[in-house]
Amino acid sequence: YYCFWILTAFFMKKYEEKMEELDRVVKISTLDSLSERSLREELAKRKALDEANARLMERERISRDIHNSVGHTLSAATVTLDAAQLIVDKDTKLAAKKMGQANVRVHEAIDSIRSAVRTLDSEDDTLLISDYVASLLESVSNFKMDTDIKVHHNLMQIEDKGKIYIGTAAFLSGALNELLHNGIRHGGADVFVVVLSLY
Repeated sequence: YYCFWILTAFFMKKYEEKMEELDRVVKISTLDSLSERSLREELAKRKALDEANARLMERERISRDIHNSVGHTLSAATVTLDAAQLIVDKDTKLAAKKMGQANVRVHEAIDSIRSAVRTLDSEDDTLLISDYVASLLESVSNFKMDTDIKVHHNLMQIEDKGKIYIGTAAFLSGALNELLHNGIRHGGADVFVVVLSLY
């Protein structure tokens, strides 16, 4: 009878030890799980923040490029209209031609503004490819006006109706700007060829 109590006490002690060990393992596992979940949540937040920053930076860049281009375009249109006004009495055909050129420039400016508004109103992580290509054209046009350097490109031939992820757009825009500015600064380039292919 005494042995029975000793064995019972021994097994009870072992049972309590096992339960304590199990409890410790469960607590460690729970902490590890919480730590892993917290890490995943932190990484997801960072990724979302990085994407939001990329989206904001690309929208700002497109808006800035279009703003600069619209300023150039409207200034050129104003100069052309002023010239037309000066010669209208002497050469009506040339004045009419200049007014037509100014009209084209004003329509280009309006299209650029519409493109910028669509970009800023977009709520997802994409841009219309047509708007994005228009912004690249603005960048190239501004670069050519500022430097008088030739840039050959295929941007006018791109007619894709799809969308482009804004992170990709930001990367490509940065690559184009690096190409143009570093090509002059470090390479002494006097002509550029830019080819954009979409798959």
